[in-house]
Amino acid sequence: MSLVPQTLTVSLFVALSLISPGSAGGGESPDVPSRPPGPSAARRPNVLLIVIDTLRADHLSSYGYDRRTSPHIDRLAEEGVLYEDCISASSWTLPSHASLFTGLFVRDHHTTSENWTLAESFDTLAELLSEAGYHTGGFSNNVWINDVSGLKRGFDTFREMWREQPVREKGISFDDPAVDMGAAKTNGEIFAWLDGLPDKTRPFFVFINYFEPHLPYRPTRPHDDDFLTEEIDQGTIRRLRSFYSPREYAYILDVPWMKVSAREIGILTDLYDGEIAYVDSIIGQLVRGLRSRDLLDNTLLVITSDHGEHLGEHHMLDHKLSVYEPLLRVPLILRHPGRIPAGVRIRTQVQAHDVFGTILDATGVREGFVPRLPFAERAHEYTFAELAYPGIFLKVIAKEIPGWDASAFARSLKVVRGQRYKLIRGSDERLELYDLVDDPDENRNLAGTQPAVLEKMLKALESFNNGTLPGKH
Repeated sequence: MSLVPQTLTVSLFVALSLISPGSAGGGESPDVPSRPPGPSAARRPNVLLIVIDTLRADHLSSYGYDRRTSPHIDRLAEEGVLYEDCISASSWTLPSHASLFTGLFVRDHHTTSENWTLAESFDTLAELLSEAGYHTGGFSNNVWINDVSGLKRGFDTFREMWREQPVREKGISFDDPAVDMGAAKTNGEIFAWLDGLPDKTRPFFVFINYFEPHLPYRPTRPHDDDFLTEEIDQGTIRRLRSFYSPREYAYILDVPWMKVSAREIGILTDLYDGEIAYVDSIIGQLVRGLRSRDLLDNTLLVITSDHGEHLGEHHMLDHKLSVYEPLLRVPLILRHPGRIPAGVRIRTQVQAHDVFGTILDATGVREGFVPRLPFAERAHEYTFAELAYPGIFLKVIAKEIPGWDASAFARSLKVVRGQRYKLIRGSDERLELYDLVDDPDENRNLAGTQPAVLEKMLKALESFNNGTLPGKH
């Protein structure tokens, strides 16, 4: 029996009856700077899209974090473009991956917790690259990327690595810091796939989802105690390495018998950072393997995340129930020597799912495709994100914490984020307006005190809801 990550198993299998088809839509995009000339047919680049699940940008050392969590990723950032203010389309796995794979907002592809299947009318990145002659391989440690979701479409080979994790029947403790929970094995399978390709004159597209640093936080040796202090007893560490659903919901809802102390949140943060350090080492191993095969420098390398993580902010843990900055702001790094400038940092905000158009343009599959990511300081005036009604997660709460009131979260959320202000609008008409310059932690709601700003942001959101993107510049 496979050991499926507990934070996902309950959610994934509790409501299969909710699945229904999505529908189509579209939007506009701002202009972008000129780009290098398109690739010749003989030198189309390989593409490697790495999604580090649940990775918030501000916990990478290349994004200014005071812990050295990511030396290998930092080095790749120095060799390419780093986007300092990249916004995910949603705050959890399924809709965010659907956006990355289609280049669409959630409003357009409608793949949510109420509708688990990406409609076949939408072309995915893997389908388009496969049709263009690419070998396509997917390697995912996240259960949401499966046949039901439609996110496996277009891959010649797709390995559900989460099915191949250690099993209890073999006597393996998944609290053992010596046990890798999938990342190292994933690299081995990728190298075997690359080495076995029948026609190495054709380029490849590889998609990877590494599950670290998703709950439960179980960093693998030698990174299991990178950021822990000596004063913490091993019993506490073992207990917090097993912290997973429904404990995060209980913390959010203030269930008295499932309290989490500030000290425990600090330890969870230490373990989270250890997982980042571990997956960073795995990426270092992957890069070395590509370089030894003489593949690295003809590969467009993209590193990003589907969403971030709450670590106590707004009295929340995990993700899925909010759209605050720790969940929406994700890392984004592009590297391709000779085609993407090195050592560039883009400060203005961008949308993560513009990776889709950037890859299509770089490979010549849809040359000149927009929207795509800029390589200079020119970007969206506004970015947008959405959390559809979280029905399946509310069902999990009702099942695991019966009788507890979670009605405050029974709503959908939409975000418009400007260069300074951010508006969150709930389907219940609750409004939250934040000044991200003066209040980056989103502690002071200005919706009642800044009417002019609120009106401007509401108009931008209304335009978005009508299917366009306002504020092109």
